[in-house]
Amino acid sequence: MTRPMDTLPLELYQEVFAFAVGSPNEVQLHSDIAPLTIAGILAPYRLAAVCTSWRAICLQTAELWAYIQLGNCASEHVKDYMLLHLLRSAGHALDVWTANFASFADGFDAYYALMQPIVENAYRWRRVRLCFPKYASVKTVLAPCSSMPALQSFVVLTGSVRSNQMVDENDEPAGLNILRHAPNLTYLARHVNALTISTSMDRLQYLSFSLRGMPTDTSMWQTLPMTPNLKELEIYFPSFNGIAIEANYELHGMEIRLPHLRQLAVYGFPPEDDVAWVDRLYMPLLETLLVSIESMDPLTTVFAKVRKEVRHVIITSVEPDRNRGYFDQVDARSLDQLSTLETLELRDLTPDMLKLYNQSFFDHLIGEYDKTRPQPAWAAGLEHLILRDCTVYLNSCRKLAQFVQMREDAARDGGPPFDFQVHGCMFLATRTESFAPVWSYFANSTFYGESLNDYYPREDDEDDDEKYGAKWSVELLEKLIIREDHTDQPECDAQNQGEAALGTDLAPRALSVS
Repeated sequence: MTRPMDTLPLELYQEVFAFAVGSPNEVQLHSDIAPLTIAGILAPYRLAAVCTSWRAICLQTAELWAYIQLGNCASEHVKDYMLLHLLRSAGHALDVWTANFASFADGFDAYYALMQPIVENAYRWRRVRLCFPKYASVKTVLAPCSSMPALQSFVVLTGSVRSNQMVDENDEPAGLNILRHAPNLTYLARHVNALTISTSMDRLQYLSFSLRGMPTDTSMWQTLPMTPNLKELEIYFPSFNGIAIEANYELHGMEIRLPHLRQLAVYGFPPEDDVAWVDRLYMPLLETLLVSIESMDPLTTVFAKVRKEVRHVIITSVEPDRNRGYFDQVDARSLDQLSTLETLELRDLTPDMLKLYNQSFFDHLIGEYDKTRPQPAWAAGLEHLILRDCTVYLNSCRKLAQFVQMREDAARDGGPPFDFQVHGCMFLATRTESFAPVWSYFANSTFYGESLNDYYPREDDEDDDEKYGAKWSVELLEKLIIREDHTDQPECDAQNQGEAALGTDLAPRALSVS
């Protein structure tokens, strides 16, 4: 008797298999988080292990093998995994993600041998993130790249780009002009000066670049006019142990027109005295300013000097792997220079970051940061306050609750509307503190994720070895609007994923299949 599934067309099987395996998250493809978990890496192998029919279908479905994720290792397992996916993906567009190779222990020759097959398939690249060891020559590795017609996003990092070390690419002053062969590129993050833009890139919408290691270089400023449709710009200024590095950003009288730019993100220490780099940027549609804690004060000062207006500000923590220092605390008074602020988002901040001189950030919102200063005008007119992935002490929440109630009362009396949101935060209290009196103020607020499940003792609690997982009362939870839109993907080590995938009996057998 014929099995019903045997009557289905091959194309339908391929669609179902491709849907079951899925594709890497585009945001994580650009980040340090490995896009696929072990389950995602193993999915094509597990489908192929069901039966001979499914195995044949998997071998004919190039899309299942069109993603390559490499860890910080040059073992034969990783190489076989990479070659297997290059072979089985046939002519399908490739997504490539590599881990941070800051400490690639096998040397440049091994790294070059590992990357060479991927570079030779550059004509198939679609979304690519490459991280180079500190000693690797970007120009040497990427030199074989020619036409890249399918390339949509390209991230090029060095092992030290997110640390305080200076990126050294001075041995390649001429740069590597390979982007002229990528007409469909919309997302570019390049953190080495070996990669240049010398042709118009009309489709580019996101650009991130670093000025570290080239403090007198103006080539990136001169390439911005090549990106007329840019919507998001991210700049990493030099920084070293919390001290700004003197740099010359003289733009020689040129005006950079970015008529479609909506978000500017700044890390490091932008020059506070030299305002030319902002003054020469024509950004009529700029709405959002994303600043790290260290760049917050100099950047708002520059914007005030050149009278640039911004409606939305996102304050985020310092960069990953950077040493903590004095400048890792938010000075709320810096925002007083922005008169048009409508939305403020605090992202990935800890309690210590939200305090300065033993005063809470929220004290400034209600006018108690400095007894000689009233509530700032921007706080009185703030329409949206968002806390995302922050950790907040309960005593600070009391000030926050007062501010939320003040703004909601003002909105009811005919003032500007107000909205308060919490996304995936954690609130800490001591065993003697009670949440209920505080959170009764937030009955009209919206909470996303699992922000309200438990509370734990603060680090300075006398009995810090014991965790008090006291659950929130049902009555209190019913008063709050809870929405579940925040799901976290488990972090996995890319190296272990690749080796785990090749640990099955499928890998050796698959290499012999053409």
